[in-house]
Amino acid sequence: MLYQDAYKCYTQGKLGNSDHIPVALIPWYTPISRHLLKTTVPVRKWTDTTTGKLLSAIETTEWSVLTVNGCDSSEKAEIISNYLAFCLDECVPTVSRVVSND
Repeated sequence: MLYQDAYKCYTQGKLGNSDHIPVALIPWYTPISRHLLKTTVPVRKWTDTTTGKLLSAIETTEWSVLTVNGCDSSEKAEIISNYLAFCLDECVPTVSRVVSND
């Protein structure tokens, strides 16, 4: 398929004593990756000290307080996972990273 107006053509200088002329073909359209905005993504910054803080927080937890006897297993699982997410948020800092959508 031939697109007549798909590219802009720019000639460059000759290559030494050669009779060939380099040609640069640049697309007329703007690539989609330039239209898309860059987004920021939260990333956890793991170090040895943050891992130690998290482990000590989990080891010193009084698990019998979290798991009440009247709860069924699904409620206990939700309580424990929420507590672990809380410990993770408290012990491991989050850093924002800019990500391009290429």
